[in-house]
Amino acid sequence: MKRAALLVMIITILSKFLGFGRDIVLSYVYGASAITDAYLISQTIPAVVFSFISAGIATGFIPMYSRILKKQGKSEANKFTSNLSNALLILASLVVAFVFLFTEPIVKLFASGFDGETLHLAINFTRISVFGVYFTALLNIFSGFLRLHKNYVIPAFVGVPLNLVNMIALILSAKTNLYVLASGAVLAAASQLVLLFPFVHKSGYRHQPILNP
Repeated sequence: MKRAALLVMIITILSKFLGFGRDIVLSYVYGASAITDAYLISQTIPAVVFSFISAGIATGFIPMYSRILKKQGKSEANKFTSNLSNALLILASLVVAFVFLFTEPIVKLFASGFDGETLHLAINFTRISVFGVYFTALLNIFSGFLRLHKNYVIPAFVGVPLNLVNMIALILSAKTNLYVLASGAVLAAASQLVLLFPFVHKSGYRHQPILNP
């Protein structure tokens, strides 16, 4: 347990270091520009609109899963996890649709000073970045799932691929297309789930297409 705690601490420090590196790369490549402003606000909006909802649900997931596992067994606990995951994906779809329909007023709400090219970029970036909420939804659930199964290292490690993919996208966008920035952010979110899911599967989870209120 002490070894795992030490490893989690080291990984957390590494993740923070890479996050700092990502900020340095962003500053180096784009500096204090309209592109930087648009990119940052496009990352903020999905996080604020959806993350606190899914994080709250994930917090409630842990005691509920534990209770079902204890009283009804692993099969019912897996059904509960599948049901909650599917419900969150539907909720994420509603958030994506809402942001798509009202992108401009939402961007103006978060960044009232944006206009012209900055506003245009922020709107387009946000319409891409918002798809990351699908991965955020599942990430919160399955991180909790792994912790319940005594795997603390992998949930701590998810910040590493997140920051690495974002840094690669930042560098590539300067050489290719600006929209690689926003697309890279979605891929970065997806990379976290790609890392988690083999360990979730190894812990006995099998996803089921069920949805019960």
